[in-house]
Amino acid sequence: MNPSVIQLLIDLADQKAKAASIALASALKNEQSSKEKSNTLYQFANQYEDNLSQKALSGISISEYRNTRQFITNIEKIAVQQSAYIQFAKDAVTQRQADFREIEKKRLIYEILQKKQIKLTTARANQREQANSDELSVMRKGF
Repeated sequence: MNPSVIQLLIDLADQKAKAASIALASALKNEQSSKEKSNTLYQFANQYEDNLSQKALSGISISEYRNTRQFITNIEKIAVQQSAYIQFAKDAVTQRQADFREIEKKRLIYEILQKKQIKLTTARANQREQANSDELSVMRKGF
């Protein structure tokens, strides 16, 4: 394989690896953000639950209790929906990691090919030089 083609493949793999690492970082950030949103929603629900318990001890109207209870239920529903986003984000991270590993694997293979090509080129150059040296030595001896 032509050395410039191998270098081109390595450069292309490097570009793809950079893009894949950016995509992976974005997916990880999205996963973390989804988890934080979910935690925040559950904290809100717990805070409202605690507040409702405190108010219930001091006495509140049935409609206020029902409205607050419905609000807490809605927050909990949204938190459950957020769990689906978390799973989606986890799946995206898994896919981005696999993409990155595949690109890195190819890049590594290209680098190995390049090293083999360099060794082969060096070995051929050494053989030619040895053959030229041998031929020159034979000519000097008069054969």
